[in-house]
Amino acid sequence: MKFVEKCPKCKGEVQTKSLKKSIGLGTVKIPVSQFCLNPSCDWFQDFSEAKNPEDLDQDVLQLNIPYLKNKLPEIKRLTAELKKKTPAIIKQNMLVVRGAAAVVVFSILLIFLLSLLRS
Repeated sequence: MKFVEKCPKCKGEVQTKSLKKSIGLGTVKIPVSQFCLNPSCDWFQDFSEAKNPEDLDQDVLQLNIPYLKNKLPEIKRLTAELKKKTPAIIKQNMLVVRGAAAVVVFSILLIFLLSLLRS
């Protein structure tokens, strides 16, 4: 099935019926059927399992977003446990990486300033 702009029977106007579904924090319209607006024409194209246009209802699925205020102490406890479990070698390596990053940033700033002074 494909979307049509004009009715294949009477060449009249066609309306697309769609359901509004909630996804995350937004909504999306899902097309479910098309039907001819001409009262004398009975053309109907279905994209869902509904048999008649009247069987389609416009419902919106609501998603509950978990409330994090009650979970915050648990998250803090878990991060504290992870910090305690971090081996000393990883902490030392992170110190080396931070030092190297600081040297690179300092070098870039120095080169930039020297190029400005020459100009």
